Amino acid sequence: RLTTTVSLLLLATGFSAGAENQGQSGETAKGSPAAAAVTVGETVNLPQGQVAVVNQTIISQSDLDREIVFVKWQFAAMGNPIPDGQLPQIKPRVVDMLIDRELLYQESQKAKISVDDKTVQEQYAQWTSQIAPDGNIQQTLTEMKSSEKAVKDQFKKMLSVEQLIDTRFESKTVISDEELKSFYEGHPDYFEQPSQVRASHILIKADPEADQAQKDAAKKKLQEVQKKLAAGGDFAALAKEYSQCPSSANGGDLGFFQEGMMVKPFEDAAFALEPKQVSNIVETPFGYHLITVTEKKPAATLSFEESKSKITNYLKGKKIDDAVTQYVADLRGKATIKKSAMESTE
Repeated sequence: RLTTTVSLLLLATGFSAGAENQGQSGETAKGSPAAAAVTVGETVNLPQGQVAVVNQTIISQSDLDREIVFVKWQFAAMGNPIPDGQLPQIKPRVVDMLIDRELLYQESQKAKISVDDKTVQEQYAQWTSQIAPDGNIQQTLTEMKSSEKAVKDQFKKMLSVEQLIDTRFESKTVISDEELKSFYEGHPDYFEQPSQVRASHILIKADPEADQAQKDAAKKKLQEVQKKLAAGGDFAALAKEYSQCPSSANGGDLGFFQEGMMVKPFEDAAFALEPKQVSNIVETPFGYHLITVTEKKPAATLSFEESKSKITNYLKGKKIDDAVTQYVADLRGKATIKKSAMESTE
């Protein structure tokens, strides 16, 4: 439901769409504040443990560490895991995202927006069921260097931001029938729907830079799962038990995707399968996979009526995205923002 800028600002809550597909990785707001004391691109020397200060509110190294885990989990859930080697490029964007979200949260508090504890608890329960389906949330929190209270506090902030955006932008954005028809008629290629498959997988991770012994051990583990499948084991149940992808919570289901949305070895194997078939072991940069296809959709052209809802969501989302991007840029221009050199966040 939320748009590119907004979904990345709220990324850790799981509000952003895309668990079904690899998804669209949008970009954070890129405002160019005219009068900020320190622009977002500049760095200053901050005390150890601080990565940024936004109007006297500190964003700590632990905040960044926690958010990095959230971001990695979210992209993995969309079928697009972030390799560890890309983290140095991801961190500056996450810092900017935290700054933008803090600015929006501060505005939500000025607007006296509040979120009750019940709503926070429901969001936390939903998150724990997805990120720790085995119920061992304490281990996950330890790996995140976080706590239940810290995560709930973050959810409370992000739910407040969502309410702010709903109130100021989403509820006031309207798309006319003329805009819908104009977009449909002006973009015929957009409504040519390519063939798609719905696939599930079981992943045993192996880093591309791992030595051969580690890779062999990962492959051997998946071979044991392969034997269980050959003996009549249920794919979804085995995915829940053995897969190291967040999609394991859904029995390995990745939803529908078209060509070009997954890494090529995975995609080639999936599109070659017939429904209910299981692939041989497939190696990708993320490790070793067993893949099964549950459904196929042939290529088709969508009618205006079939497309109307998606066009509405797209155009509304674009309007909201543009408005929020400008709003955040304006907030940056009025704010005092100090950001530490990125070397201190490594």
